[in-house]
Amino acid sequence: MPRPLSEPVAAQYRDAFRLVREDQYKQAFQRLSTVSDSVLKSDVQAEGYLRVSYQARPQELKAWLQAHSHLPDAPAVQALETQLSSHTISAEMALKPVAPLDVAQAASEEENFAPWGNAGPNARLDRTVQDKASHGVKGAQDALHVIETTQGIRSEYAAYLYGHVALCLLSQGEIEEAARIGLRGFERGQQKVGFPAYVAGLAFWYQQDFPEAYEHFSEAANAPMIRGDRQAAAAFWAARVAEHTQPTHVYEVWLRRAAVHAESLYGLLAAQRLEQAKHEASSLSGHLSSVGLKGAEAALTRVDLDAVMSMEEGRHFFALLQIGEQGRAEMLARSMWSVALSDPVRARSLQVVVHAAGMWALADQMEHILRNVAPQELQETVEPLPVLKPRHGFKLNPALVYAVARMESNFDGNALSPAGAYGMMQIRPQTAGFIVASYINHDTRNPAMVPVPVDMPRRLKDVSYNLELGQLYMKYLASSVARNEGQDATTEQADLLRVLASYNAGPQAITRWESAQKMSLNDPLYYIETLPNVETRHYVRNVLKTAWLYAHRMRASSPSLKSLSEGKWPSFRREEALRESPS
Repeated sequence: MPRPLSEPVAAQYRDAFRLVREDQYKQAFQRLSTVSDSVLKSDVQAEGYLRVSYQARPQELKAWLQAHSHLPDAPAVQALETQLSSHTISAEMALKPVAPLDVAQAASEEENFAPWGNAGPNARLDRTVQDKASHGVKGAQDALHVIETTQGIRSEYAAYLYGHVALCLLSQGEIEEAARIGLRGFERGQQKVGFPAYVAGLAFWYQQDFPEAYEHFSEAANAPMIRGDRQAAAAFWAARVAEHTQPTHVYEVWLRRAAVHAESLYGLLAAQRLEQAKHEASSLSGHLSSVGLKGAEAALTRVDLDAVMSMEEGRHFFALLQIGEQGRAEMLARSMWSVALSDPVRARSLQVVVHAAGMWALADQMEHILRNVAPQELQETVEPLPVLKPRHGFKLNPALVYAVARMESNFDGNALSPAGAYGMMQIRPQTAGFIVASYINHDTRNPAMVPVPVDMPRRLKDVSYNLELGQLYMKYLASSVARNEGQDATTEQADLLRVLASYNAGPQAITRWESAQKMSLNDPLYYIETLPNVETRHYVRNVLKTAWLYAHRMRASSPSLKSLSEGKWPSFRREEALRESPS
């Protein structure tokens, strides 16, 4: 167990508790005044105030409550202050009792990360920062200046924006500066916001500085302010590093932490890796709904200790254990549990630590609760599942077509975008004309002159026709990707990630971005994380995870899931090989 106190400080606290319990209050509180670490002062004070022989004064009780109203002793101190005072405590200081051990807060509920409140008023600042940061190191410095000179900005929000600046630089190949700004952002948010630490971890991973990468992925996964999907990402990347630098059980613990977020991209990848590790079938069928909280082993690891230490009262908890205050530590653990339930990762780690600390009855209660928090059924997350019938059938993996249609239009056959894209697969008439053209002329500067049939907008409103053209366009993009990679103009060597990125951002935009890179893009997951804009990153991640969830529901295979879980580029050709219609 961690021992956060120096031995002299620990001895002072043991002595202070002894003096209080011997009713030597003056000496005990005098001893507190000489302690350099204040983490347990509130415990010693409360221990004294609540003893029958101590003559507590309402003023000192009020002062204690104002500073420590969140601690387990607070209800008893409040009751004593109310009894001693001639007036009741103010409404502002009204305290809630420590939450009982129940499942009132669902452990599967994703954190709503918005530390700055309503993000709407900050949309202009977000855009300004992103725009400036997209222009290299100088632009990033300008973006940071905007952040620091914006009045009223909270440190958590500033840290979040630092993370986006760092990610913009990472996307432009400015690795060292991205790492530096990511670390600054983590400190700017008082180590509460995980996103900038995650970006720093990616930068160090690319530089193959694996100890630094592991440290910052761990910090991100344990940060109190991080979205569930990003927490899964940080845990999965920590597992990738741990696979080569840590004992096997540490690698598996990180995978299980990622798999808790079962509907996220990295949660699904982690579940697949765990299944592979057990030498079972690589299909999603039969295991996804059981991986997560129930899959975690009750073996104490450094990962669990770090997760509990990162909680608001984590250091407090371990300090109590260090000086032998087991009862007080258990009271605090119950208080911490009511908070941890909103984060299934920390809830599991707290349960493991509590068990290792010898609080077996409490640990058993926690275990019972965790085992009765049922994971969300995956099929519910990919509703609806309409019957799609492309003209001439499915030319690609049906799950992939469903996922693209879901992302592009939410299955709305009448959708029309501001850019003039029509239908379920959001195809523009010019693109459709290019796909169906039997010949293409070129002007004097050689750009293609594509004949667009006048009735193409009407045709694109036909769902079956639109679905066919969407698939043909993806096949065209795959051929284009293969050509850019120096392969024959077939889909044999094309990778799915570049096809999806091109479908969203346009093939020229992705080609220009890759051509401007100062770095090699050899890792598929790093490629996804550093795509050139937020929308495209979001699009690729969501199409992939939605395709895997649809495949699970269709009881079909997911070749891209298996490839990415192994760190391999997913093949577009393998998506073509699954072109049979769903049952």
